[in-house]
Amino acid sequence: MWCDPRTSECAGSVSKREWINPSTRGPACRAAIAEHAVHASSTVHFCLIDAGTQRLCQLVVEWNAEITSILCRAAGMRSCPDAGFFYNPTGYSADNRMFEHDSVQASYASTGRGNCEEGNKATITQEQIASNMKLLVKCASVKLRPILALLYLARGAVNQITELVYYAAQTCVNCVQLIVMAFFPT
Repeated sequence: MWCDPRTSECAGSVSKREWINPSTRGPACRAAIAEHAVHASSTVHFCLIDAGTQRLCQLVVEWNAEITSILCRAAGMRSCPDAGFFYNPTGYSADNRMFEHDSVQASYASTGRGNCEEGNKATITQEQIASNMKLLVKCASVKLRPILALLYLARGAVNQITELVYYAAQTCVNCVQLIVMAFFPT
């Protein structure tokens, strides 16, 4: 009833009695497919939807490399890559009959989890955080923080005073209306 598109292995069946009866055939097929199809996982590559998504994926890879390079240089690290190496995840390789994205994922899976990327990312992240904390005092925005806090306080005070003046004016207008109504009833 259900064949996994990746492995071409099929599973599930419907009894002959259910198959012969047209009123039970549809529900029996749906039930058999639903029972076995839930375990199969199919992947949809966002980058393969159309040319726009392919271009977006390529730009994301370039932006990530550029951000990494900028952060590396900002941290003052000794070895920063001048330019990133880009691969096109939507490219198809005729050699192994796989998309490049799938080839890279398979390569990472075969080397074992955590051997390459994850430890290196954690180290780079910690170095970046330490560097940011060390260089924080050199940022002009840090010196402006007290002024910003004072501006926020002043804005709150001005809002309160404006509200107070508005309600006082409303009270005066209402009092004048009461006095006028008392002397000139309609």
